[in-house]
Amino acid sequence: MDWLKVVKPQLRYNRDLEVRRKIELFVSAHKEGVAAACRRLGRKRGFYYFWWNRFLASGYRLESLQPRSRKPHGHRRQVAASTVEAIVRLRKKTAMGRYRLHHELALTGLVVPVSTIGKVLRREGLIGPPPRKKGKKSGRRFEMAEPGDMIQMDVKYVPWRIAGQRYYQYTVLDDCTRWRYTEIRADLSGTDARDVLEAAQARFPVAFRKVQTDNGVEFTYRLVSEARVVDREPKPHPFDIWCDRHNIAHRCIPPGAKTQQGKVERSHRMDQEEFYNLKEYRDPEQLKLEHARWNRHYNARRLHGGIGFIPPIKRLEQKLSTGCTGSM
Repeated sequence: MDWLKVVKPQLRYNRDLEVRRKIELFVSAHKEGVAAACRRLGRKRGFYYFWWNRFLASGYRLESLQPRSRKPHGHRRQVAASTVEAIVRLRKKTAMGRYRLHHELALTGLVVPVSTIGKVLRREGLIGPPPRKKGKKSGRRFEMAEPGDMIQMDVKYVPWRIAGQRYYQYTVLDDCTRWRYTEIRADLSGTDARDVLEAAQARFPVAFRKVQTDNGVEFTYRLVSEARVVDREPKPHPFDIWCDRHNIAHRCIPPGAKTQQGKVERSHRMDQEEFYNLKEYRDPEQLKLEHARWNRHYNARRLHGGIGFIPPIKRLEQKLSTGCTGSM
């Protein structure tokens, strides 16, 4: 095979500049010698022999002059395909981050470093690049030492209406253990808040000592304009009446200081991402049933990074085993 007849037309018609330069080097070396051609064209002889030997071994195929990937076919520390599949499957199913994925996979006996999970997710296109700027910190964090020391309570609007009716999620959360109790109700009132708190206390093994809420009318009347009329005392709120009867301090956060309710607000974000975004319910009874099931999963199964990637029930058991005060 006359290789010159193959390559000479490429000097005019091939649109790949690098391929044309290599062909020009081959033709020049054929005419004037390798050393002279390399010297005139500014190439090293090692460059010539590398590409000429590859071109010759391929049977003078122009494809051999294209650069090839130098990525190794395998590596002794390469992540197994089954491990990658398990990480991707769990990520797509739950949208968990790399830390939660690490602990969830460890429960199944598959121990994968957090950094490896991050690399797999990035390579599979399941997470984007890290942010260039860090967000502003929300302030000093705190955590109560014992269960029942501080209970955060708040209300979340159910994201959709059912038959035109608005529904509300009442949430009672223990600051220390992240254990919580929730109910879906159709009214936003002080009596509903009182009843939910009473139901939560009946299910929690430790007496509540302080309850923290925002200034919503379902928790307090202290910011209601009618209650601030001159020479008139604010009327007692059903929520405060129940707390006083059971020796529970009621603290209202300053207006706008939502960061002080950070734990219950964070749990509401979990509700939105892991429950409400998955399905829209059209029957209020089904909504209540499914949300109660989700809350049981939240308490008994879901791993929480704020308490060392364990469920709230386990955290509560650990605290009780150390002999916390205030047991009922």
